[in-house]
Amino acid sequence: MHQNISEAISNIPVHIGVNNLKNIAFLTIYPLFLKWSKNSPIAIHELRSKSKDWVKMVPLPGVPDVDVIAVKFFVKKGKSCVPQFQAGKGVDVFLEIEHEKHMEIVTHLEELETGIHNHTPDPVESPVCFIFLVLLLIAFSHPMPNIQLQD
Repeated sequence: MHQNISEAISNIPVHIGVNNLKNIAFLTIYPLFLKWSKNSPIAIHELRSKSKDWVKMVPLPGVPDVDVIAVKFFVKKGKSCVPQFQAGKGVDVFLEIEHEKHMEIVTHLEELETGIHNHTPDPVESPVCFIFLVLLLIAFSHPMPNIQLQD
């Protein structure tokens, strides 16, 4: 029952923040999730954004929500080690389904498969599921209008 759903996204602004990145990732992966889960509903707050190193990605309180991926695209060059933008790299971003929601989806899928309702899967048999996106960020550094999506 464990499956990864993945998708690549290009042209992400290099100065994007955590919340906008999560919204774009969610909207990109949502149709694939619905197909896999056989139309189980999910809300964006039921997913956790994580980096390739499995570190939770959250905006810092009191700090503008920008530059969540910028460090991956600036390389120090020259004698003075001035950071220079380098496009064409990719960044892995994972959207993890919370355990309780994963259990609901597993139940839904088992009910559809067996026709038996109200069966609760054994949590030991059901691994945590996660969705991930490989964001192929052919990022750009010129200004872009802010995307005003909310979590």
